[in-house]
Amino acid sequence: MSTPEPFLEDLWRRPMPEMASEPLTRLYIRGAADLARRKWIRSVEGLEHIAVENDPFVLVANHSQRPETVILNALLAFHRDGRLVHFLADWPMMLVPGVAMLYRRGGVIPVFGKKPKVRFLAAVEQFFRRAHPGTAWERARNHLDAGRSVGVFPEATMNRNRRRMLRGRPGAALLALEAGVPVVPVGLRFHDEPRSRPIGDFEPFSVHIGPAIPTPAIPSLSGDDQTARTLLRSTTKELQRELMLRISELCGKTWRPDAARRKGRADAAESSEMNETTRTEPGDRHGVT
Repeated sequence: MSTPEPFLEDLWRRPMPEMASEPLTRLYIRGAADLARRKWIRSVEGLEHIAVENDPFVLVANHSQRPETVILNALLAFHRDGRLVHFLADWPMMLVPGVAMLYRRGGVIPVFGKKPKVRFLAAVEQFFRRAHPGTAWERARNHLDAGRSVGVFPEATMNRNRRRMLRGRPGAALLALEAGVPVVPVGLRFHDEPRSRPIGDFEPFSVHIGPAIPTPAIPSLSGDDQTARTLLRSTTKELQRELMLRISELCGKTWRPDAARRKGRADAAESSEMNETTRTEPGDRHGVT
């Protein structure tokens, strides 16, 4: 089901019962959703799949712009009566003025672990770590166990390539399996620019939310149970494959299980493929006719 504009027309009047006692967070959600409506979001499709009654779930989406965490966080909360989806996001974005406050208001889970290249940043990272005790995995599991949904970008980095998705990481699939919750795929689809041009931070896009992918029950791991561990690995791999394919269908990019893990390698592979197509495509003025 598509929800065309004006899909946020009542954003300054619509009640948010899930945030009745949090006026500042309500203001953040409304303001960010209003900005998203004006600058980024063209349309939203499939809102019924992220309704509050479907909590908890792990939402997975492709990742092509820096503002996407804040945009999706506010957009989904607005359409879920103020209930947040807690996205995992790299902590360095908190160095941008104002972003740390937005992360806090939006319930974002900062992900630490990337080694800072500057010694000063290592001290800053420790400051933020103290404000967010525990690992990102533990905080995500705590949210899911408490009935709150979590959002993950399984490509694990920003990928501005318009044609290809990265191979991705299995963390989202494993998180959903261990918590026993479904996965909701989301595709962010960009339309305007030539497909050879990288996606920019301020390009508008449409949001396509697909039906939930159920997760099978997995055996509990105890001690050195290699059979259970082997089954978990294979089940995680299959779920990872399915969720990446579903995202690719929704966002209009291609995905392959042997795709590059890093964006530089993906761009190099695409350049090589385009050069090969140029040399061999019938009728091309550079090829053999």
